[in-house]
Amino acid sequence: MMRNDNTHYNPNLCPNCGSEDSTGHQASFDSNYAWRSITCDTCDAEWRDLYTLTGYEAIGSSDE
Repeated sequence: MMRNDNTHYNPNLCPNCGSEDSTGHQASFDSNYAWRSITCDTCDAEWRDLYTLTGYEAIGSSDE
């Protein structure tokens, strides 16, 4: 089930039990988005945080 209701999602809390104790695993990505699997250390729930590129910020150029 994909949940897109970001108005109530707190990325610091387990969406199942509300615990702050979780373990984030290595992030993965493809050409369109990135995701990170998370496991709750309290109730063993598993979910993925999903990420999309919303823009970029230039931090320098090779001409400098």
